[in-house]
Amino acid sequence: MSFRTIKVFWLYAGLFCLFGFMRYHQLGSRPLSMEESSHASAFLNLVKTHRHLYSPPNSQGPAFYYAQLPVLWANAIFRWGWRPQMTDGALRFGVATTGLLVLAGLLLAANRIGKWGALAAFILAGLSGNLVFYSRYFLPEIYVALFTLGIYLGMTYYLDTKKPGYLIAAVISGFLLLSTRGAFTIIGGIFVLAYFAPAYIRDFIEDMPGVHIYKTAQALSSPGWFRALGLGGLIGGALCVLLFSSFFLNPRGLIDAVKGFALWDVLAAAPLPPRDYAYFFSDILARHEFVPLVLALVGVIFALILEE
Repeated sequence: MSFRTIKVFWLYAGLFCLFGFMRYHQLGSRPLSMEESSHASAFLNLVKTHRHLYSPPNSQGPAFYYAQLPVLWANAIFRWGWRPQMTDGALRFGVATTGLLVLAGLLLAANRIGKWGALAAFILAGLSGNLVFYSRYFLPEIYVALFTLGIYLGMTYYLDTKKPGYLIAAVISGFLLLSTRGAFTIIGGIFVLAYFAPAYIRDFIEDMPGVHIYKTAQALSSPGWFRALGLGGLIGGALCVLLFSSFFLNPRGLIDAVKGFALWDVLAAAPLPPRDYAYFFSDILARHEFVPLVLALVGVIFALILEE
C-alpha cells in the first residue's frame, strides 16, 4: 500500500468520524417532536401488534418502520433485557446510521462525477445542515434519499458495465422507495427531468440532436435489460407485498396501499384548500427542485465548455 493511499484512507476515515459525530452525538438529548411522535406511535404499534396499519391520507409506507426493528433488537440485546427499550436515542439511531450510508453512497457516484466530484459531494452533504437534521430526527426522509440514490447508482453502474445485478438493485430500490413515501410519483418525475434536461442541452451544444438519448434507449432495449428488469420487479414487488401486508398479518394493508396512491388520497394530504394534481406536482417541483435543477444545467454547460 503506497503512502498516498494511506493518506487518502485516513482522510476518508477522519471525515467519516466527523460526520458520524455530528449525527450520533446526543441523539436523545431533545424530546421527540410532534411529527416524530406520530411516527414513533406507528412504530410502537408495529412492535406491539406485529402489524403496520397503513393510513392512505398519511401516505407513509411501512418500509421506514420495519427498517427500525434491527436497531430495536440490537438495543434490547445490548441492555440484556427481553423487552426493547423505547428511548428517543434508540429510535433515532437507525436514522443516523442511514444518513452515513447516504454519504457512503455519494462516494460511489465517482463513476460519473469523478473522484474529486464525489469527494466534494461527500463533504458538502456531510456538512449540510438539512441532511444533518434529517439524519438526527425520526423521520423517513433520509430513507427516501437513500433509496433514490440507490436507483441512481444502480442505473448508472448498469449503463456503464451492462451487469444485470446493478439494474436489479436499482429496481429493488425503486420498490423500497415506493413502500416508504407516497411522493414516489413526484420523485419519478424529477428523475425524468434530471435526465432529459442535461441530455438535450448536451446534444444541442455538441450539435448532435438525440445522440445521448438514443444511446441510452439502445442500452435499455437489450434482452438482458428486460430479464433484469423483470427479476428486480419480482423481488421488489414481493417485498412491497410483504411490507404492506405486514407479512400477511394484515392483508387489508394491500388495499389501503392501492388507495393511498390514488390521486384523491394523495391530494387529501395536501394543504387546504384542495388543488388538482397537476398543480400539486408543479408546486412541489417549483418550490423544492427548480433551483437545484437550474444549477445542474449550469454545471453541465460549464463542464462542456471546459471540455471543448
